[in-house]
Amino acid sequence: MIVGVVLASALVTLIAAAWFTLGILGRRFRLRLLRHPTFTRPKTPPTWTGPIEYAKAKHPVLSEFRSIHNLEDIAGRGPETERLVRLMCWVHALTTHTPNPPKPERMNGLHLATIAKKEGKRFNCWMYATVLADACLSLGHPARILHLWPKKEVPNESHVVTGVYVRDLGKWVMLDPDMCAYVTDENGIPLGVDEIRKRMIRRTPLRVTDTIHIAYASWLGKRLLKRLYLWYLSKNIFRVDCRERSEPDYETTPSGRTYVHLIPDGYHDEWLKQPCVTSRGNTIHYIRDPHLFWQAPNIGASGT
Repeated sequence: MIVGVVLASALVTLIAAAWFTLGILGRRFRLRLLRHPTFTRPKTPPTWTGPIEYAKAKHPVLSEFRSIHNLEDIAGRGPETERLVRLMCWVHALTTHTPNPPKPERMNGLHLATIAKKEGKRFNCWMYATVLADACLSLGHPARILHLWPKKEVPNESHVVTGVYVRDLGKWVMLDPDMCAYVTDENGIPLGVDEIRKRMIRRTPLRVTDTIHIAYASWLGKRLLKRLYLWYLSKNIFRVDCRERSEPDYETTPSGRTYVHLIPDGYHDEWLKQPCVTSRGNTIHYIRDPHLFWQAPNIGASGT
């Protein structure tokens, strides 16, 4: 009896400490957003003018992915958002999270889903987002991997999610298959990364869905999990990048890739002057034009 009381007391103390810590750090991360709240197209032309290219559903790897894993049945029927959420939940349930897995031989949804099912391979957020992006593309939904970055370059901890263009809403929506969650407004409308960032700055309502599941933290309960998730996003939603081409295996090869990185006003102006070529031979174009980064995809209604 005494042991049970002690354990319960320790759990309450731990939760209270976590709640307090989230409050302190949350204010710190929001302050960083407040200092760089806007994205404004600079007067000088950007080094990249787009558009981002999206693989169509008839792509051989996407077609095979769709067929082998019965993605049409998983998505089911009904409103577009509901179908996409079913895909997200399916991807999340494929395996469990691990922070630093070895890079697989091929970085495409078909290969990753297969090794998760057959070999029990565990994913990090990048791998989860890759599977969901390819699953969406295979069903004709324009999607891309979005890499969310904090303000500071060190420590180099960040998060990767999937952005999907929802035609029914006419905008980009953020889905997080790693943590099986998405964020809505007070009316239940799913939000994109840009909208979430603005609402964090303005302190307008943000709702995290009940589907949320964070590895190693599910014992905290939904209320604290949701707050923990918004805190984590507030750290990593300072800037965002994506691949120039959203297609299977784009990140299988270590070099020759091109990324577009949206940075806010007043942050590293020197980055805008010329592309950065990394030590691996990849190119990063830094831009400040949100309309260019969040432009609607140029793809047919069927995606085929």
